[in-house]
Amino acid sequence: MKRIKIEAKHLAGILSALLILTGIYLMFFYDVPDSEEVTNMWVSWFLLILGIIGLVVSSLWKKRRNPLIESDDNFGV
Repeated sequence: MKRIKIEAKHLAGILSALLILTGIYLMFFYDVPDSEEVTNMWVSWFLLILGIIGLVVSSLWKKRRNPLIESDDNFGV
């Protein structure tokens, strides 16, 4: 059985995309009860902004390199 290894930045990207999709759903498709339009607007925009920030952070996330491990790419140069 093959084990699937998922990195933290991929998990953050998936969760951020889920936040964006939830915000879009609340904004356009959810049937809002009367007098709750303002609350729905704030929640949907908050989820969208949080999801976009999460996607930006996960895309800029770089893997740490151990400086003690020598790389074979520049060995002997």
